[in-house]
Amino acid sequence: MISRLAFVFALGSLIACGGGESNNPPPNNASNVTNTSTTPPPPPPTTTGTVATPPPTGTGTPPFNLPPWNSGGNTGGSTATPMDPNVAAAATTALGAFAASEAPGMAKDGAAVAGQFTEGQTLEGAFTFQPGKCYTLVAAGVGITQLDVEMAYTTPLPGLSPSIGKGTSTGPMATMGGKGSCMKPLSPMAAPAKFIVRATKGSGIAAAQLYSK
Repeated sequence: MISRLAFVFALGSLIACGGGESNNPPPNNASNVTNTSTTPPPPPPTTTGTVATPPPTGTGTPPFNLPPWNSGGNTGGSTATPMDPNVAAAATTALGAFAASEAPGMAKDGAAVAGQFTEGQTLEGAFTFQPGKCYTLVAAGVGITQLDVEMAYTTPLPGLSPSIGKGTSTGPMATMGGKGSCMKPLSPMAAPAKFIVRATKGSGIAAAQLYSK
């Protein structure tokens, strides 16, 4: 009887000692470990827009178009202010009377030119220097004390001087090839040419007319 009680008592003690949970830590299983390390955020997306490039410095280009420079006033050797010959009546009336004695029997070759001159200014007229024809240039000025005239090739011809010739008159009336001494082309080919009127001294209005026959 005593032996049976001792056996029951010993069995109960064994069950009481082994029935609790183990104090050993759970195995270090990778699936049970929480990753607490900090992962850096991904880089921001790349911008695909075009960035404006500032203009280069030191190029000397202004940021706007500048108006053309103007020295102001007329200078010697510049072009006279063209006028309608009908408006320059004082000069064209004198021109007609002068041409009657300088270019008798000749016809007008092209239109007359007229202009308002200051000293040193010039005015030009275009014509074609034709073989077989003879030319006289007549000019008259009002207010101008020395008026000079000249003829020249627009495109120089080989072997010929660009200048066809100059007038030798003095005063406000000028002529070239007048009184039967008209100018004849040396070239057998027609050539573009021009006549030039210059206010060498004084200022005023002047008109010029080319005649041919």
